[in-house]
Amino acid sequence: MVDGESDELIFGDCVLRPAGRELLWRGQPQPLPPKAFELLLHLVRQRDRVVPKAELLDAVWRGADVSDNVLARTVMKVRQALGDTGDEPLLLRTVHRVGYRFQPPGGVSTAAPGDGPAAPEGPSPAAARPRLALLPVHNASGDSTLDWTAWGLPLLAAQALDGDTRLSILATETVQHALSQLPAARSAKPDEALALQLAELTGAQSVVLASLRRSGERLRLDYHSVGRHELRGSLKATEPGALGGQLADALAAGLFPETALRNTAQRATPDPLASQAFARAIEVGGQERWEVAARLLRVVLDFNPDDLYARLHHLRALANLNDAEAERIGLALVADAERAGDLRLTAAAHEGLGRALFNSAADAPGIARARQHLDTALALARPFDDEDWVIRIYLGQAIAAQVERDYERARRFYDLAWRANERAGNQLRRAVILTNHAVLSHHAGDLLVARDLAEQALALCERHGLRANSVDALACLALAEAGLGLFRQATARCEAAMARLAELPANEHDSAAWVLLIAAQLAFELRSPGDLAERAFHAAAHLGDGTLRRVLAALAVAWAYRAAHEGDLAGAEAHCQNALAQSQDNGYAESVHLFQRWRLGLWLRLRPAAELLAQKAAWQAAWHALPRWAEDLPLQAAERHARAAQAQEQGDDTQALALLAQTRQMAPLGSTRAHAQLDAAWLQLEAGQPAEAARLLRDIGPWLREHPLGLAVAARLALAQGRRDEAGELHQAAMEAMRHRSPPFLAALGPIYAATQDALAPPRAPRLLTLL
Repeated sequence: MVDGESDELIFGDCVLRPAGRELLWRGQPQPLPPKAFELLLHLVRQRDRVVPKAELLDAVWRGADVSDNVLARTVMKVRQALGDTGDEPLLLRTVHRVGYRFQPPGGVSTAAPGDGPAAPEGPSPAAARPRLALLPVHNASGDSTLDWTAWGLPLLAAQALDGDTRLSILATETVQHALSQLPAARSAKPDEALALQLAELTGAQSVVLASLRRSGERLRLDYHSVGRHELRGSLKATEPGALGGQLADALAAGLFPETALRNTAQRATPDPLASQAFARAIEVGGQERWEVAARLLRVVLDFNPDDLYARLHHLRALANLNDAEAERIGLALVADAERAGDLRLTAAAHEGLGRALFNSAADAPGIARARQHLDTALALARPFDDEDWVIRIYLGQAIAAQVERDYERARRFYDLAWRANERAGNQLRRAVILTNHAVLSHHAGDLLVARDLAEQALALCERHGLRANSVDALACLALAEAGLGLFRQATARCEAAMARLAELPANEHDSAAWVLLIAAQLAFELRSPGDLAERAFHAAAHLGDGTLRRVLAALAVAWAYRAAHEGDLAGAEAHCQNALAQSQDNGYAESVHLFQRWRLGLWLRLRPAAELLAQKAAWQAAWHALPRWAEDLPLQAAERHARAAQAQEQGDDTQALALLAQTRQMAPLGSTRAHAQLDAAWLQLEAGQPAEAARLLRDIGPWLREHPLGLAVAARLALAQGRRDEAGELHQAAMEAMRHRSPPFLAALGPIYAATQDALAPPRAPRLLTLL
């Protein structure tokens, strides 16, 4: 099929402009690298056939030596730009073992430059659509029975406006979460200064403030806006619930005076008691008090079982409680929302059901079902790409993929979330995306990238006063910096995270569990007394019944480290098995991989390697049964380290050094590689090879200065090089760092370092250094 060289190519919501090398989606330019643009253009022009990979490589890279992986990554970038990111792409299909075909459902039309059709009717881009946030109403009536209107009226108004695709309303839950981060929100009456802070934090173009007063026998609601749009007025009604709908109509009329409110949303029931219960449910839901929220929403549904929005919020509460009823309720809601023809509500119902299935998934097929509903929500949500709830769907997809160790898919959805959020300008979501992406990078072995992303997230949190989100960023920084050997900084991050946790209301947030786990790992790694870990255990004491299963699994591993720190292998193994069982039963592949590697490290520290390897077949069977085992280089490197330990204990240092070399080559930057370097350097020093030991330590960085065993190796190297005074100081520093938990073998070396004249060389270590 041949098109004019400069013809615009139009398909779906997209326009491809060859002359300007530009791709538009709904009238907005989409960033596309040069090679990706050339690949898309070639596929669109050859849309009547499957294009072989070899042809694409020749047409786009013109004979350059490029692998199929480069082609696949370029195709992925094209799909991201087109929004064609489902499990079964609709526009750009892969024909396995052959190539690719561009085959949009509606076909491709052409137009001369500038003569193309107008952007398709539907939601306009984020920059063009008014984006509103509603602050809680100030109850100035003197009637405490109307306190529920603080969140109740904004909720009813937002709900009524939800069906109007000309504007974007921040969800009440999003506003509540944003205000919880702002100290100024603690004042009794929201003011314009707070409105401006909220606008900066969430990307809202205008923020609406309102006050409720008595006016004779009626109620009067005075409202005005701060920001881009000038909205102001007074409304009157006998029943307070009616003011929510009136406020929605007035805001729509102020924004679009030429047309009436285009509202397809189902309004909340006007019953006063139901309205109060609904408002209170949303308020406590924003505080993560899900059991209370679910009970209140049940009251609302007793009044009106057909209230689809109340059913949606009920589903979300049950999803957070891992309630078995969530699936049944979610499936019924999806069916009813589809019958009502409400696209936004249908997408939100699929998203809520997907989250419920994800939280309660008992196996990998359960996670696949969850992802299917999230994919459906994603497809339906495409016209609303800039909205907060759509970004939550992207994040849900990314997290689900990360749990399954599908890191490429996870990165793709984090990138989609980032791009959509950059258009929306929500700083809260930006912090969440940065932190989650940092965790992904850490688990994938990219510690430097993880640290950079977490530092960006923390800086953003500090700039906007995001207290709860800063705990996540600090925990991620502690994890990355510990892997890099920056133990003083990692410890300080944990201290700061615990201090901030103490300032926040107790909830079931993952942060407390992960801060506890990191603190326990630091105490075990550094052979320290564990004061930090004990304080972390106290900070996480509120976590218990109702806590998400993946959080309970992290808590179990923290308890395993605590038991191991006390020398209790049986207790550590029991906790590890508990964590592994919870993770395996729920299909958390990523957690299973991590916990297996950490469990191996605990075993090696507490028992001779021979005992571990006596059960080699069982351990290897468990590892090889893991999904994506072949891609888990950190776990495979840890297994090589275990075999090196066995060789050393059997007196075969040559084999031990060979296995440690394999460990270093296989392991990404982090503790496993650093342990292998320290162990190999110590063996070389025992063999009288200080030059080789020094070579091994060249790129180990802060591990040599901040880890007690790094100090021990540095002391031994200084002794071998004749720097006896320095050796004694380094050995003393290592002993002080470990205080009362110094390995007996290292403590016994004190007299050798303290001798004023040459003495006998230190004896051979009974085990690898890092396992003492």
